[in-house]
Amino acid sequence: MPVDAFYEWKTLGPKQKQPYAFRRADGEAVVFAGLREWWRGDDGTELNTATIITTVAGPDMPIHNRQPVVLERKTWDHWLDPEVSVPEELEPLLVPTVEGTLVNHAVGKGVGNVRNDGPELMEAVAVQEDLGLNSL
Repeated sequence: MPVDAFYEWKTLGPKQKQPYAFRRADGEAVVFAGLREWWRGDDGTELNTATIITTVAGPDMPIHNRQPVVLERKTWDHWLDPEVSVPEELEPLLVPTVEGTLVNHAVGKGVGNVRNDGPELMEAVAVQEDLGLNSL
């Protein structure tokens, strides 16, 4: 699942969170390991579903104890290969990113509302707390 960036929220206190945008440091797309499936519900409705796989947080993700699995370009073909049917063949790819893969910056809280959309959601904002995070 390719994306330009993704958001994570840092808890600052009771009912107070600050969103951060995460991107690849090299400017390439972030490509998540994911699974998709087509299936039929009990009522006969056909459903197309997908999920993003997560792993423990790497050094570029100090906000949570987990992060999305980010696939490197050299692993894409193997991940997508329909002939790979043994989970153990893919498990080595389910690891956190190495240090320096992701960069981030604080963004406005408008990203928390699905009705908001636009490039302004990626604009950096100043925050009170210095989290010691890698900046974009």
